[in-house]
Amino acid sequence: MIYRYKNKKPSIHETCFVAPSADIIGDVEIGENSSVWFNSTIRGDQSRILIGKNVSVQDNAVVHVAPGYETKISDDVVIGHNAIVHGCVIGRNCIIGMGSIILSGAEIGENCIIGAGSVITENKKIPKNSIVMGVPGKIVKEVTKEHIKRIKENVEIYIKENKEYKTNF
Repeated sequence: MIYRYKNKKPSIHETCFVAPSADIIGDVEIGENSSVWFNSTIRGDQSRILIGKNVSVQDNAVVHVAPGYETKISDDVVIGHNAIVHGCVIGRNCIIGMGSIILSGAEIGENCIIGAGSVITENKKIPKNSIVMGVPGKIVKEVTKEHIKRIKENVEIYIKENKEYKTNF
């Protein structure tokens, strides 16, 4: 469902697929070819949420904010199943693994992979081209050209799925 909150209604590009069980609330903007999958919640009630183009917010993910902390997700990002993205900035061309938690004030640079189940603590800055794993998340290595290619392929898979669901759902 799409909900207006405090006179702010989500702005969702017409090319987006939003699953009927997803909830998008308040001050939220979602760019073209993005998708919000089943049982996900994007709640822009205390601050603004900006989601770029070609972003996939997968099943059961939560995107939220805190007072003074907007959430900004750049273009070409995959937010994995059950991830929590809270009051943070995520750079372009990233994968946020399943069950990961990104806390308020954190910044993830471009071309990063945050491993499944990792926790990025408050105000942590992850430099571009990093692979991060663990609790708390630690940089384990730098991405290679092959990793960047796989991130792009993953983004493309969800752009295709977005179009399929828009047409056939």
